[in-house]
Amino acid sequence: AARHGCPWIILDCDAPPDRIRARLRERAAHGRATGEPALSDADWSVYLQQAASAEALAADEPMLRVDTSDEPDRVAERTLGELWSWRRAQPVRV
Repeated sequence: AARHGCPWIILDCDAPPDRIRARLRERAAHGRATGEPALSDADWSVYLQQAASAEALAADEPMLRVDTSDEPDRVAERTLGELWSWRRAQPVRV
């Protein structure tokens, strides 16, 4: 993106661990109840491994922190608004 003069930003998505654990349980229960294949086989142990090995973003990396603990539609609406605000603040390159 930088080579082509395009602005870019990293969305750093996070939620409190108790919310993540509840969502993982809900996802597993939904799959069992409906017989539908799971969207992922990741469970709480996978989350813990990933959380333990996650690398922090560098201070100079453009990022927008996204709290994903709310309902997905609300998170998307809020995040899109924040992205548009960020984008409008970027210089226009021609």
